[in-house]
Amino acid sequence: MIPQALGAAWLFGDWLAMELLLLAVLAIVSYFVALKISLRIGGRRELALNGFRGGLFNFCWMVYFGSYLGLCAHLGYVPLLEFMLHGGDASAMRADFYKVTEMPWIFFAYVQSIFNKGFVPFAIVAVFLIKSRFQAFVRLAIISFLLVSAFEKALITWAYIPLFIYFLSAKRFRDFWYAVMMFVGAFVFVSLVSLKSDLTLSDASNTAMPATAQRSEHSATRMLDTVRRELVGVPPVQVASLADQHSYQFMFYDLDRPDGVAYMVNRLVWIPFVTAYDTLLYWQLSSSGSMLHFSTNRHLSRIFGLDFANLEKQVFMFQFKSGEETTGNSNAFYVAEAYVAFGLVGVVLFSILIGLMFGQIIRGGVAPFVCAIPIVALGLISVSLISTLFSGGLFLLVMLAFMLTRPLGRARARVPALADWRLQAEGRPGLPRAAPSSGRC
Repeated sequence: MIPQALGAAWLFGDWLAMELLLLAVLAIVSYFVALKISLRIGGRRELALNGFRGGLFNFCWMVYFGSYLGLCAHLGYVPLLEFMLHGGDASAMRADFYKVTEMPWIFFAYVQSIFNKGFVPFAIVAVFLIKSRFQAFVRLAIISFLLVSAFEKALITWAYIPLFIYFLSAKRFRDFWYAVMMFVGAFVFVSLVSLKSDLTLSDASNTAMPATAQRSEHSATRMLDTVRRELVGVPPVQVASLADQHSYQFMFYDLDRPDGVAYMVNRLVWIPFVTAYDTLLYWQLSSSGSMLHFSTNRHLSRIFGLDFANLEKQVFMFQFKSGEETTGNSNAFYVAEAYVAFGLVGVVLFSILIGLMFGQIIRGGVAPFVCAIPIVALGLISVSLISTLFSGGLFLLVMLAFMLTRPLGRARARVPALADWRLQAEGRPGLPRAAPSSGRC
């Protein structure tokens, strides 16, 4: 956030970008203060997947697989297999699979959302700790199929990153390259299938559309590049000069000359910043700077008797001039939600909460949970903290980090220094002589 905000503030004299930069700095400072405190609380822990804890771990897997089967039962097919057998629109299949609104199927969708981010990333690493190498890779292959079967490429990325981190830190380089090949194969395969679907639909659309209509459609899509965006009845923006720039949401991507690499750079580097920027801009224009409080979350707004602000949808409509019927959402950096909801206090408190949770997981030192932290951190770049806690699986991750582990005993927790081991081996006075080596590690 900071480099993009600094560049926008400097190049365009944009005070809103400067405000976002200062908010990001405040969040960083608050996070690291809380992290330092959290690392001094509690002790080391170890993974314990036997007895009750083992039953709980297996039960979580059953819930995860059961929710997937529930969504397949609602849809009537597995999207990837259906497309390979009969064709169709991959994007529509993905939306039909995950965006369920009616009961009881919406329950399965929520479970999938929570478990895909709060359970699967650490559970896959745990499988490689408790299962044989062959069994672990077989389970990884099954999970990989489930993750890509609905054409959602991000899910398999979230699942594999913790595994890559674990293999590299444990120096299991052969397993790392096997996992890389499995990931690349699954990711490329589902990408090609999705691309084939898009090209087929595009060819059919172009064949049925006259040239004049094609030009009209192109002109309509160019309306997304608004030079100046204003809400009805609201005066022009004074502090947000970046919003006056042509196609500022595609700063690294030329809409007239599409390029895959440029699109990815724009999506990964610029879009997270500009979405947070637009969230603050929309809030300033529509709410005149008044705090939204718990109305930013659908469920909390009901609990507190507030009108749901539906901020993500409103920001999307504000960005792209779409109507109420749109299904699009613009999910912003968690700091943006904290600021529009509770001001500077919200930014500080939300960042402290993240620092405390991350610090306790790191303090425990249990590899599967520590390796899963980057997934949560990446999610917070584009998702609010409240959503991440519940539908994003962060609360589940923190809870299982304690329920599936146990405190490490003092005798086992103390790692002797190298000099201590040498003294024991030499049988120095005051230290027990080391037992003869059995040749086993």
